[in-house]
Amino acid sequence: MNPQIEQINTEIEKHKAKITQLQERIKRLEARRTELQNTEILGRVEVITTTPEDLAAIMRSLTNKGGKAK
Repeated sequence: MNPQIEQINTEIEKHKAKITQLQERIKRLEARRTELQNTEILGRVEVITTTPEDLAAIMRSLTNKGGKAK
């Protein structure tokens, strides 16, 4: 086979392998980000010192501005 074609094929394979590695890295980073976001949300919820009924009322007031449903 033509040496230039072989060289191009080698470079293509090298770049494909790198792309695969980067895609796997992105998946790991996205999973870690989601984990940290969930931990942050849980931490915020844990510091709320209110009854479930009061929390439900707060949530309703946030979703129903002025008492009108969206």
